[in-house]
Amino acid sequence: MQRFRHLSFTLSLGVTLISLAAAGDAQEILPVTAKTAADMLIAVNYETAAVATSANESDLAAQVAARVIEIHADVGDSVNEGDLLISLDPRDFRLQLAAAKAELARTDAEIELATSRLARSESLAEDAYVSADSLAELRAQLAMLKAQRANNRVNVDIAQASLEDTRIVAPFNGSVTARPAQLGALLTIGAPAVRVVQTNAIEVSARSSGAALQALRDTENATFHYPGRTLPVEVARVAAAMDNQTRQQEVRLLFTADSAIAGQPGRLRWQSPAEFVPVPYVQRRNGQLGVFVASGEIARFIVLPDAEEGRPARWTDDKDQLIIDRGRERLQDGDLIRRTTP
Repeated sequence: MQRFRHLSFTLSLGVTLISLAAAGDAQEILPVTAKTAADMLIAVNYETAAVATSANESDLAAQVAARVIEIHADVGDSVNEGDLLISLDPRDFRLQLAAAKAELARTDAEIELATSRLARSESLAEDAYVSADSLAELRAQLAMLKAQRANNRVNVDIAQASLEDTRIVAPFNGSVTARPAQLGALLTIGAPAVRVVQTNAIEVSARSSGAALQALRDTENATFHYPGRTLPVEVARVAAAMDNQTRQQEVRLLFTADSAIAGQPGRLRWQSPAEFVPVPYVQRRNGQLGVFVASGEIARFIVLPDAEEGRPARWTDDKDQLIIDRGRERLQDGDLIRRTTP
């Protein structure tokens, strides 16, 4: 009888221990509150320093060595493409062009004579009055004269170009901002003569990176602000390379209506067309940034690949997702949750 009592005690104790172990393994259910992404997402405004800059600012230099004989545009003047800005003394270059043309004319006359002699000799050669060697010599002379003519033609073109270079003209519509050339001064080749800033192609230059840069690419409401003016702009180009020090990329924007003058500093402002999760809801888990959402009775961690520490994170998922609000700080992916009333 005692033996059976002992066995009964042993079985009862084993059941009790198993029950205690099962209770110890039960996962804690964490109370949380949640909101739909649509109710939580925000728009993000961005702003950065910017400056209006000309697409072209050219220092026009002398292409020939000559004396300045006339100045047609000075600092502050507006000019159109092709306008004459500075005249250099053309006399030497006119003489060079005349000499090159004379040399070309002389060669043309020699070619005409050589062609006539060769034709006459070829007709006589049919009756054996002219030897084959004589014909070969005449043909060689004509070929050399034609080669000389080609060289003379090049010399004429060079002289013509040099003469044209005594006229320094505006390469585009713009404004003269500097005039180093002085009346009567002798300019050497490469000496700066006049600086022209293009005024019909003003851009905005700014720098940005990350989510802000992506928002700038996508937005349709970027504006350039400076005292008294707000001007709409749009992205034209983004540099493919990143600055090694600032880790930002150069962005160029075009004015869509009125434009600022070149050199005008200001602020570039834009709003992201995408919507963002506010900073407090962005959590870090296992070295990644994301948010917790309620998937039934389980918390799931959604990684936000474009998220940056301390900044709102771009949301690209379903706006009906339930983003966990209260209780998010202690959650891990896969935790059991119980939604409560806020």
